[in-house]
Amino acid sequence: MGWVNSERYDVEAKVDGSLADQLIKLSTDQRMVEDRLTLQALLADRFKLLLRRGSAEGSSVYVLVIAENGSKLQLTRL
Repeated sequence: MGWVNSERYDVEAKVDGSLADQLIKLSTDQRMVEDRLTLQALLADRFKLLLRRGSAEGSSVYVLVIAENGSKLQLTRL
């Protein structure tokens, strides 16, 4: 998994004008939620990214955390 630390991607997207108008009317917290959902939908559509939520005891997972020197993946146990 060395590519995780070396590969970088820029994703450019434009929001439809009517959606942008609706987002402006939302509170900051509501806008953050909508931004995340929109980004998740974009990644699912363009990159076929799947997101599953749930729990599995004893399984290894990677957690993305923001560190002083940038994002790093850390192995953690559930």
